Amino acid sequence: MHPPPNKATTKGVSKKDKQSIRSTKRSPSLWEIVDSQEQQTQGSQTNSTGTSRKIARKSNMSPTPPKPIQKNSKKPTIVKVNIPHKDQIPIWMHDFIEKVIDVPGDGHCGFQAVAVLRNLSVDDHQIVWYNLYKELVDVENACYRRMINGYKRYKEVSDALSYGGIGNAPRHKWMTMPDMGFIIAQKFNQAVVVLSIAKSETYFPLCGPPPPPSIDLLMCLAYVNDNHFMPLDLKDGCLIPPTCGL
Repeated sequence: MHPPPNKATTKGVSKKDKQSIRSTKRSPSLWEIVDSQEQQTQGSQTNSTGTSRKIARKSNMSPTPPKPIQKNSKKPTIVKVNIPHKDQIPIWMHDFIEKVIDVPGDGHCGFQAVAVLRNLSVDDHQIVWYNLYKELVDVENACYRRMINGYKRYKEVSDALSYGGIGNAPRHKWMTMPDMGFIIAQKFNQAVVVLSIAKSETYFPLCGPPPPPSIDLLMCLAYVNDNHFMPLDLKDGCLIPPTCGL
């Protein structure tokens, strides 16, 4: 008798065979590989697009507005100016006066005040004298003879503007208003403001073009104590008295 043959194993796999088997999963086809690569590419693009949108959204956001600077609530203090003969100047003009120069009271004060306002020295008042005299007697300015009431008064103004020598000037050589107000305004092409407790007036040039921007639009004189002129500097936007009637 022969021994029975070995019983064949019908289930399971031997350990050696198990090691030789790598996977039971099917290998993907070429189409499936291409589809998976496209999906990964679209996903990465979506993520990058979303990130860029977030960055753009942040950059488009309006910056935080700066905090407003708090202004000083204190009002500017008014600098008080020492005004000689203050009681002789209208009170409504005190706050508009920026500077006062008290020229010597030797009878030439009116012409010295005009010289100061013309950026000249007080010693140059004779130049002002001469210019005003030429303005008055020029044959082309015959209108002054009609403006000044009568030949006698015209002769007095003409003598007052003629050379008077050195030293103190007598009263008939003093500057007088309103006779010389329009002469000064016309000669120097500036409005002339005369402030006085008795009567304040403004004199404008009678004719000609407006003054150039290099000079001030007006000059201001204060007439005090019925015998003395002082040059004044007025603030911008100040009031001026009414115009002198012809």
